[in-house]
Amino acid sequence: MHNTRSRKSSSTEWLTGTPLPRRKAIMGFIGLGLGLGVFRLADYQIVEADKLRERADARRLLAQTLYAKRGTIYDRNGNVLTSSVECRNIAVNPQLVEDVDKTVSALVKATGIDKKTCRKLVESDGTWVYIKRQVDEDDVAALEKKNLPGVLFEQAMKRVYPYGNLASQVLGVVNVDNDGLTGLEKQYNKLLTGTNGTLVRERARDGSYIAGGAYKKVAAVDGVDIVTTLDVNIQRAAEDAFGGGCREDKGQERLGFGHRPHDW
Repeated sequence: MHNTRSRKSSSTEWLTGTPLPRRKAIMGFIGLGLGLGVFRLADYQIVEADKLRERADARRLLAQTLYAKRGTIYDRNGNVLTSSVECRNIAVNPQLVEDVDKTVSALVKATGIDKKTCRKLVESDGTWVYIKRQVDEDDVAALEKKNLPGVLFEQAMKRVYPYGNLASQVLGVVNVDNDGLTGLEKQYNKLLTGTNGTLVRERARDGSYIAGGAYKKVAAVDGVDIVTTLDVNIQRAAEDAFGGGCREDKGQERLGFGHRPHDW
């Protein structure tokens, strides 16, 4: 009898809906969870869509700078006083490096960079970290043949002076970004600089470029050449006479610049 009442009582409670508040609570939690899921999904799809798309593109697409060739500076006879030659910037994507020790060893050998500094760069965050800029093509070629995952190369330009320090005070110098800092390089910087271009390519997970993938190129516009009134032969003779271009005389500095007489 006792067991029968117990079963009947339970049946009555179920029929009268006594457990219903608990069921409502469970359903409420399920509904809340679904609601939060829908809200989060909407947040991803609408609110953060652009940000997530940018992150995906950053991993999938690689944008490189196509450096413009800086204008050449000539003497009056057409001799090149300074010009730009192609070289490469070496960088790494730490996220794609598979063997840190092997990569560091190869980079140190190719660039001469300090080993501790190189390791720190290889193990850093980000997807593009410069190891060394304006590296000669011959040094890059040996490294490139090793095909190391995560090691990247960027076409670049660097300034060369065929006559060494000849008329260096007049010509001036540029920085690593090829911006004129002194002399004619600074005075005619806008004319000489040109406009850099861009190259965007799609890459796979291992960093290799995908054939037939996304590709967009904006060509660089080279700088303008200029011709000076300097004469290399006269300039060299003048600098030799002054002992290398300048000398101290009673606390004062004298500079010699070689022009033909009718230039004055």
